Amino acid sequence: MSLRLVLALLACGTAAAAAARLGRPPPTTCLTSQSGAVPSTSQYQTAALQAAIDSCSDRCGTVVVDLPGAYLTAALRLTDCVHLELPAGVTLLAGDKREDYPGPQSEWFLLQFNKCDKCSLSGNGTIDGRARRWLAAAPSDGHSGRQIQAVEEQPASLSVLQEQQQGQEAVLQASGDDPPRKKVHNWQDASCPNPDECRPRLLGVLDSGDIKVSGITLTDPVYWALHVWRGVRVVIDGVTIRGDRGIPNTDGIDVDGSRYVTIRNVDIDTADDAIAVKTTGKWPTSHVAVSNSKLRSRSAGVKVGSETRADISFLTFSGLTVEANRGLALQLRDAGDVSHVVFSNIMVSTKFTDSSWWGAAEPIYVTALPRSATTKVGKARDIAFRDITGTAENGLFIQGGPLGGGPGHLLHTPYSLYGLVLQRIRITQEKRSNYAGGCQDYRPSSNGTSPHNSAAAMPNAEAGWWPAGLDCASGTTAPIWLSGAERVELTDVYVERKEPWRHDWRRGAWVDSYNLRAVKQTRVTVV
Repeated sequence: MSLRLVLALLACGTAAAAAARLGRPPPTTCLTSQSGAVPSTSQYQTAALQAAIDSCSDRCGTVVVDLPGAYLTAALRLTDCVHLELPAGVTLLAGDKREDYPGPQSEWFLLQFNKCDKCSLSGNGTIDGRARRWLAAAPSDGHSGRQIQAVEEQPASLSVLQEQQQGQEAVLQASGDDPPRKKVHNWQDASCPNPDECRPRLLGVLDSGDIKVSGITLTDPVYWALHVWRGVRVVIDGVTIRGDRGIPNTDGIDVDGSRYVTIRNVDIDTADDAIAVKTTGKWPTSHVAVSNSKLRSRSAGVKVGSETRADISFLTFSGLTVEANRGLALQLRDAGDVSHVVFSNIMVSTKFTDSSWWGAAEPIYVTALPRSATTKVGKARDIAFRDITGTAENGLFIQGGPLGGGPGHLLHTPYSLYGLVLQRIRITQEKRSNYAGGCQDYRPSSNGTSPHNSAAAMPNAEAGWWPAGLDCASGTTAPIWLSGAERVELTDVYVERKEPWRHDWRRGAWVDSYNLRAVKQTRVTVV
């Protein structure tokens, strides 16, 4: 008998005594082997695994996958009060057929806590999403889905600079640390709001409270790895996430419509955003703390947004090491407000990657812009960055806009960014790639003058005055880019630029005094 199993049994004995004092049925330990589950990479073990979970769920029992090996399974659900233990040497393999995931896409998870109270997932085992089986070059294996394009649709016409950039990217993608963006299969299902993202998630915490996920490894997700949706008092501790850096939409952790979520000691390396805090529906997100973690991404290391359909507030990010295409991002695109957000004591490293991934090597990125021509955008306020250091290929980027038509300083309309503080920021800019750069990346956004989100910035009396899309008109990037904001304080901000000089670097900061109000700069240096 393994030491881990012995400890689990001892813990249950202690819990049983406590339950007896409270007049509840005593918890129990459910071994999956007793329900008939055996390691198999070809025969589904779903029924046996779910039976073990169900037998423990009414008494806060612990389910232990006690036989080491890999278990092929379809979707599993944890409800009521149950603890799942995946010891080292145990792997759950995700099924890849549509029938493996009943219901609409919102319910497609390999493993989900659903209406769970005081549940947990622990151990040093692995949950494997097997995204490799979804690659377009692989056999379909029963997939009925269609193949998506390798990159998002582009505007009908491209600038000369954009065409040159795409040509360079095609060469660069073939080698080095930037694998090509891969084509994957998607299912055809009416429940998917976006047909190019019609794939299952790996682990979900849905409508649940007092949940802890610790120690496990999530690997090779084909879509989001861990989604916390309408959760409260959720702790994610010591989790490792590894994704294919060529597969789009493979976020690490998404916190969505949830409250009191703690993420600490995680190690994430994936293609899309490592950690995203958002509101995809009407439920607000608040009191999220992320600390002492290592984040690596081809998109954003940390992103607040872009889905901001409800308010987001009281977020802290500290003690992080970030290596990404975009470091620390606040990306407000919908009607919800974002407020009381603090980033502190963070090391950031960014470099350009190909433009099919959102981001332009910005170490700090704050934007509040409308998603589409019909979107009412909210306000970002009381946002602070303190003690941020690192190396980047681009500069600090801050862009909002007036909440009304025309330039805000003329009409005295409020701006979408209000109350932004940057203190003790030290960034070294250096050339780290051969990508062209020279663009400001506002995606996803529209200024109301074009049906797509790559329109050039133009004034529009009804939609406001907004930049939009991937704008390469200037051909330059700036060490500090600041526009469309009110009450901004920059204190002890130092940006040093090293040779060799990138062709797209401006010599000085780009501060748009025409669209700013109440900006205070103290000891701000660009060399």
